[in-house]
Amino acid sequence: MKKRTANKLLHREILGQGLQEPMELPNLVGVQLQAYENFLQAKSAGKKGKVLTQGLEEIFHSIFPIERADG
Repeated sequence: MKKRTANKLLHREILGQGLQEPMELPNLVGVQLQAYENFLQAKSAGKKGKVLTQGLEEIFHSIFPIERADG
């Protein structure tokens, strides 16, 4: 699209003009809820009372308990 304003010729590009069908948006709230459920490990903890060693749990196990250098 070309438009003349104040003796200047402007060229405007209209993005998405030729698109027939827009892309479907992902369920972002569902993705966040699933990630939080995995973080809490509510399903595995509820069944057997055992928390899987993954994610933050794995990191905590690797650094705790913190001991002094001299024992």
